[in-house]
Amino acid sequence: MNSPYTNKIIMKLQDQLAPSIIKQQHIIHNPLKKENTEVMAHGHQYLTTRAIDLNNIPCAKNQRIFMCIYHIQTEGTPFLEYLLYKYPKNKCDICLFPFIGRDTKKNLKTQIDTFFKSIINTPDIKWTSKGYIQKDDDIFMLFHLPYSEDFRQKHILRRDTEWWWCLIDEICNQRHVVNFPIHDSVTNLFLKNPTLIYLKDTKGKQFPIPRALYYGTYAPIAPFYFVFGPKQTVSGRYGPYYYLGSYEKIIRYAGWSPEYTPIKKDNISIADEHGRLIEGGGIIRYAVFLGNLKVLLNHPHDKKHDDLAIKGTLDFQLRLEDRDGAWAEHYDSLYYGRAKIGGEPGRVWRTNPGFITKKFKQQIPLSMHILDKKTLKTNWDPHYYKYYIQ
Repeated sequence: MNSPYTNKIIMKLQDQLAPSIIKQQHIIHNPLKKENTEVMAHGHQYLTTRAIDLNNIPCAKNQRIFMCIYHIQTEGTPFLEYLLYKYPKNKCDICLFPFIGRDTKKNLKTQIDTFFKSIINTPDIKWTSKGYIQKDDDIFMLFHLPYSEDFRQKHILRRDTEWWWCLIDEICNQRHVVNFPIHDSVTNLFLKNPTLIYLKDTKGKQFPIPRALYYGTYAPIAPFYFVFGPKQTVSGRYGPYYYLGSYEKIIRYAGWSPEYTPIKKDNISIADEHGRLIEGGGIIRYAVFLGNLKVLLNHPHDKKHDDLAIKGTLDFQLRLEDRDGAWAEHYDSLYYGRAKIGGEPGRVWRTNPGFITKKFKQQIPLSMHILDKKTLKTNWDPHYYKYYIQ
């Protein structure tokens, strides 16, 4: 994708748009049209309205029209992604819908076409207007773009990348993509209009919404995990499955060696005296379908895996570890939390919880990033939220 429509318009948004709650909004619903019937024929439906007549939208001169652009990934279980514009770091790295100011001297369709051509590097753009929501003096227009690699974001995204396809989970639950905040105006649009959240099958049943999770590793081998998934060996604490976590959690493995010690590979140092990776670690972002989830609670009556005990193993670890991967017999994924360490006030085991998935197809890679080593401390701090990508 190229640079945004116009910096003069979009860059004003940070100052002009204060966080607000979206109230009294209405999506314009129209009869089903052929275009949507074709979408439904592929096994899913979303905003089943016909294309609206742009001439009937009440836009005044210079009125802001927010461009709410989505596409649907259909490889495997389908899911939604919405396109957000990310401000640079001197504008707080905030992500929000791009907007245009209405130019009443131009046809609205022509103005929208100009916008799309400026951000999408493809000569044939087939966008469809799906309705609009009006909030005070602003209009939020919904647009569908058929999924295509022509305008799919590049796999490697940087901090200065301007356009990000974001999951519903990132918008509504996490309210971040990586560690870049998503503006309240975006989140509230969905929370106040839940129809926008759900993708359904042709019978009206909601598809599961994937969760955004991450994996961190040594940068040169990150492409391998991007393609083949973050699978661990039988030595993993939960069996030979796929290990994922929050952005904050995986910084530990993208930033430092396992034991915080220097490491050499082919006589070349790859980690310094503090164990920090010299080249910066690799981070992979996935859309993850958790399915039937088992949660390890560290409850007194939970099963203990005594056969896995080794010297130095704490009692609670026997309830929060499953090295033979027995959980996978009945579940699709596993969540492990944290536990207080007895006799050590304030200390916990596994400050940042993690997830394990059973099958390769449960995680779809979205993007790769390189950790900015300049933002690393001497040791990993699980409560620090300013570890950034390059």
